[in-house]
Amino acid sequence: MNRKIVGILLILFTFFVIYNTLIPFEFQTNTIPIDTFLETFSVAYLIKQLQITSLTDIAGNILLFIPFGFLMYTWLLQGGNKGKPLISILSGTILSLLIEVVQLFFKGRTSSVTDVFNNTFGTFIGTASAWFYLRMLAKTSRRIAWEFLHSQPLTLILVSIFGIQLFAAILPFNVSITVSDLKTSFKNLNIIPFDYRSLGLLLFDSRNRLDGIAFNWFKFIEDWLYWIVWGYIAALCFHTYWYRKTNGKLLMLAVCFLPGIVFECLQLFIVSRYSDINDMISNALGVFFGLFLYKGLCRDLRNDGDRTWMHLKGVLFVYIAFILFAGLQPFDFRFSSIVLKDALNIHRLVPFLAYFNKTTIWNIYDLVASLFMFFPVSLWVSHHLREKGHSWQIIYIVTILAGFGLGSLIESIQLFSLTRTGDITDALLYGAGGFLGTFALFYFYKEIKPSISRTRERDLLDKFRKARPSHTKI
Repeated sequence: MNRKIVGILLILFTFFVIYNTLIPFEFQTNTIPIDTFLETFSVAYLIKQLQITSLTDIAGNILLFIPFGFLMYTWLLQGGNKGKPLISILSGTILSLLIEVVQLFFKGRTSSVTDVFNNTFGTFIGTASAWFYLRMLAKTSRRIAWEFLHSQPLTLILVSIFGIQLFAAILPFNVSITVSDLKTSFKNLNIIPFDYRSLGLLLFDSRNRLDGIAFNWFKFIEDWLYWIVWGYIAALCFHTYWYRKTNGKLLMLAVCFLPGIVFECLQLFIVSRYSDINDMISNALGVFFGLFLYKGLCRDLRNDGDRTWMHLKGVLFVYIAFILFAGLQPFDFRFSSIVLKDALNIHRLVPFLAYFNKTTIWNIYDLVASLFMFFPVSLWVSHHLREKGHSWQIIYIVTILAGFGLGSLIESIQLFSLTRTGDITDALLYGAGGFLGTFALFYFYKEIKPSISRTRERDLLDKFRKARPSHTKI
């Protein structure tokens, strides 16, 4: 990625950090004295605060600055600056210090030396990750990714989806392999289809908090819709890329059914999560529906280059149905004057305010999920509009407005839900997802595809030179 793009991303993310650390922007003049604030910058105070600060708050402050460190080091490296790791880490520290000082003048914000420490540590992790990736993995990963983009772009989509689902499966990252925790996980295991009765209740007459709760059909249908999309894309990959391979059918079966099994097995090691046979049933049913949908819509498909993307149209509507269902379930809407008054609260128009009021690991995941929810739709729409000859400016406008419109529809309906919280944030993130989908395609055609062509031409030229017979003078 060129330095200009990295610089733009760095500026945007820095603005995002500043914004989210200053909302709700309630200015005040009766602040604590500066000398009192400076007294907090001591090792003893830092240790004391780290002991009483919640793990979620610590993790949030660290995670917030990891992308900043990654982008800052990358930008410095591309500019050839000396002392790049140190400058990158110091930049994170200075930015954090400035934020903490400014927070002195904002009501509802608390300046703390622990935030500076955690932000700096997050910047260090981001810088170290960038250093390791750019020096050790960048060339290899770029070569593999570009090869997939050239030969099997749809397979790369499956890999990306698998990575996102894997991330979701191990939330909230409280992994444990102790014997007692594993016993608890097995006791919480559910093997009853379309119901929940734990293994502990069935075998040991030991109930948990989930026993007796009605089966969640909404969650089951949401998972089912997701796996339909997965099965359809897997079938498309098989008939486009894998059908001639020796183990193509075996690869197809593994791609379709192994991820669901892997995710459920992983949850045995995550404290506060439980494995459920119903998740594997929704996986199997969804994949079968996806395969049948593919068979009905794309019976005679073979690899035909860019046109292969157009065959995703068949599952695009299923994916949009998944987005709507996931955003609106459990459909517990109530229309009354009290609900309407709450829905018209002006604070719902302040981006990220709801996430500031309640910051959890799940909220962070929800932010990331909302950002990338519309990304696949935007990618397809961008490709479709490009095939029709529209300019990139028009494509950006269409995808951003489409993402924002869909997000606004979902959030507007959520205002009347008893269990969901609708606000402007997710609508903006959907719009950002529309931008990212178009940008990804733009970057592919402007940067990646020409680089792939140049690399292949160079490889062919080298191969030709090596194959030429050498002429010996007599």
